Amino acid sequence: MQIECNGELKPCCLYKPHLDKSIKQYHISEYQDWWTSRLTPLRQTVLDNQIDPGCASCFDSTIKDHPMKLVADKMFNYTTQVSNTPEWLDIRFGNFCNLKCLMCTPRNSSQIEQEYHSNESLYGQQGIHYIRQKYSDNWWDRPDQFQRVVDIVNRARYVNFSGGEPLMMPALYRLLDAMNSDCTITFNTNLTRVTDQAIQYFKKFSNIMISVSLDGVESHQEYIRWGSNWHELDNNIQKIFALDSVSVNFSYLLQHTSVYTWPAMWRYLEQFDQHIMVYPVYAGTINDGMLTQNSVVPADMQKFADWHRANSTPYDSAIDQWIGSYKFDLVKHQQYRDYVGMLDKIRGCNFVKTFNPSW
Repeated sequence: MQIECNGELKPCCLYKPHLDKSIKQYHISEYQDWWTSRLTPLRQTVLDNQIDPGCASCFDSTIKDHPMKLVADKMFNYTTQVSNTPEWLDIRFGNFCNLKCLMCTPRNSSQIEQEYHSNESLYGQQGIHYIRQKYSDNWWDRPDQFQRVVDIVNRARYVNFSGGEPLMMPALYRLLDAMNSDCTITFNTNLTRVTDQAIQYFKKFSNIMISVSLDGVESHQEYIRWGSNWHELDNNIQKIFALDSVSVNFSYLLQHTSVYTWPAMWRYLEQFDQHIMVYPVYAGTINDGMLTQNSVVPADMQKFADWHRANSTPYDSAIDQWIGSYKFDLVKHQQYRDYVGMLDKIRGCNFVKTFNPSW
């Protein structure tokens, strides 16, 4: 079960209820109704070998088996026996974040939310419109709802924290205080803020896994995840690798910029000999398909494909499928250029100087 930034409940973080407006969205305050009225029929849909509309994005992926599904397959033994509480939880404490990532939206970044509302006309010229988020009635500030989550969490085997940026959230540490220490905890984090407080909490739990979202090195990372500092980030990565109680992996998003960033990214990550979760950007994130490989010009895709053929990595099959599904779309390409051009104007950055595209 995922508790979204606004308290909305979903069966997993990839579930897209907005793909079908008939799907009622439930809040954590409606937990029991969600469990009986939404989850039970969804389970039956799976048992009937049908595809729920909210699951459609996973069946329209450039990678046949989504990496997050493969992880779940290893973690759980699927049966038709119904449990009475979630075994795996993904919890998001609002959209508070210190970064403005190229592929993110106001839903998960307060910085982008602020930027959007300060430049709404420029975003509108790109055909990008966001609904103002409402986080004033936070579930973690409601004692009854917070206690409900504590009760659910302490019956779970796995709990993941995402954001926003979870390590910046005061409510995170309140919940960690109330949690059993034998639970497996994972964090999906940009790792730009590793405080002494966070490290002390890491030591409370015997099984901590930190998934670092990384989309490039040096200036590539600083552009894609705007607001990050590569030197500080590299230091933080080295710092958490020194912690005995923490295991680390990396999360890399296949998107337009991957044709420029992956070679240097792989050379950097190879030293750590850790798993990298490589998966494609969701096509509907911003302007339906604009961020995908289909907006890359053929010359740049060919250059990347040539490098890929000449250099072997453990992620060749995922990248092979990503390259194999490439279909250049001139309209999406122009949308992408207009989008990064707008961001360059707002943020004072320079896409062409950073990535040196052929165009």
